[in-house]
Amino acid sequence: MRRGLNVTLLALLLLLAACGAQGPAAPASAVPAAPASGDAAQRPPTAAPTETPAPPTVTPSPEAAANAPCGYTWASADAPGVPEKAQAALTAAGVRATAVRASVYGENCVDPQSGAVREFLPMGTTVEVELPVTDLADQDALGTLAAQVVAALAGIGETPGPMPEARLIFAAGQERKGLQFKLADAQDRLAEGLTGGELLRALGYAP
Repeated sequence: MRRGLNVTLLALLLLLAACGAQGPAAPASAVPAAPASGDAAQRPPTAAPTETPAPPTVTPSPEAAANAPCGYTWASADAPGVPEKAQAALTAAGVRATAVRASVYGENCVDPQSGAVREFLPMGTTVEVELPVTDLADQDALGTLAAQVVAALAGIGETPGPMPEARLIFAAGQERKGLQFKLADAQDRLAEGLTGGELLRALGYAP
């Protein structure tokens, strides 16, 4: 009986000795992390770079584009119907003309971005009349003919633009002399009583 008790006590003592040799395991959280070394330990975290957004593209409305300033250039265009009316008026006044032409002068409104012509702005109509004469030196005869042309053109009605003009080409054989004037100026000179050579010179004729 005593011998069996001694064997049991001996077994317990051996068991306790084995447990004491191993000791309790240290928790994983108790192990300190290795400190950072060098400048990396002192640098603050760097924020990720951000991109600057591009400005939005602004497309002008059709109304804004139509109201944008124009670039103006001199231009001319045909005057449909005017030569026919002028020819009829001259024929009715007994003036013989070998050619009648007409053109409108003014400015083009040009879009500064596209270069396209937005509109044509008429300033006046020029009626060109070629007149056969006998002597280019006979200023009285030329002045009388000019007065007849002015009176005839006054009856053709409205033309494009506020400043109608006349261009007279006196033709004697192969020789030609030109005279251009505003119809309103010629009518004023006639109203003042100028005729013949005086009228011709007042309108700017240079022999």
